[in-house]
Amino acid sequence: MKQEIDMKFGGKRQSVWGILGLCLSVLCALTLLALCTFSAVKKGEAGSCVGVIAASTVIMAMIGFSMSLKGMREAGVSTRIPMLGLFLSGVLFVIFLCLFLVGSMS
Repeated sequence: MKQEIDMKFGGKRQSVWGILGLCLSVLCALTLLALCTFSAVKKGEAGSCVGVIAASTVIMAMIGFSMSLKGMREAGVSTRIPMLGLFLSGVLFVIFLCLFLVGSMS
């Protein structure tokens, strides 16, 4: 038997996938902020561990994007939270892509 969680805030029910996608996107944004701060404190000499963490954060952002997309496709749910997750994940992916390209050029 499949058991569904029904979350309601206001009128329409909220998508669990959308909420999880948004939470994962916020976690990725906080990780990006922490990595940038750490790299700035180390004056650009943070080492390869920061790159590995950043690469795994990109993967997490892609997973958050797919979770939010799955939440958007559900029938009868509010699309506000999944849309925020899609937007934040997309922006984070572009930021990480730019950082990786700039880092590979120098």
